[in-house]
Amino acid sequence: DTTKPLITYEANGLNAFANDTYSNNTQFRVNVSYTETNFDNVTFNLLNSSGVNINGTKFNGSSSRAMNITGLAEGIYRLNLTVLDTANNTNTSEQRTFTVDTTKPLISFLGPSAHNGTNISSGNVTVRVSYTETNFGNVTISLRNNSASLATINTTFLVGSGNTTANFSHILLSDGNYTINVTVVDLANNWNSTGDFAFTVD
Repeated sequence: DTTKPLITYEANGLNAFANDTYSNNTQFRVNVSYTETNFDNVTFNLLNSSGVNINGTKFNGSSSRAMNITGLAEGIYRLNLTVLDTANNTNTSEQRTFTVDTTKPLISFLGPSAHNGTNISSGNVTVRVSYTETNFGNVTISLRNNSASLATINTTFLVGSGNTTANFSHILLSDGNYTINVTVVDLANNWNSTGDFAFTVD
């Protein structure tokens, strides 16, 4: 036997494990398949961001094709596996990297041109927000007309951590009650919202 084992990552119904992904789940299952006539063993290596192998589980027997990982702390992880056959041929899979992030973004208003619960005489509104998020995904700023059955007037979708301002000055707001809501979502699908910020145009 001079042939190296073949190794393939498999999708699964619990947590699809893809490279360079983010998750708010502290546990996942990795499934693999390998093609090897004279299989001996497979070793799963899970390394944290410091390069420490926190789980070097080794399985013997061709039925061992999956590993459950639980209780992961936030951080960046790297996973690979090595298959060995009885003729001492070995092969190592590609390394896959993933990030565990369970923290919601922090978000707050910064000096909007209208103050919550107040009246303004101009229909021009600028909204500035600040947010703290390591793995920022996007921020959505929605302006709604409460006097028209909560009709959404404008939704501004911003991607990139440098975007903290939305200017609605190009929209002529008629007299009525309005709300602005700001929601931040990170790459692991954790999200946070300011709730409704209300003002009246009169």
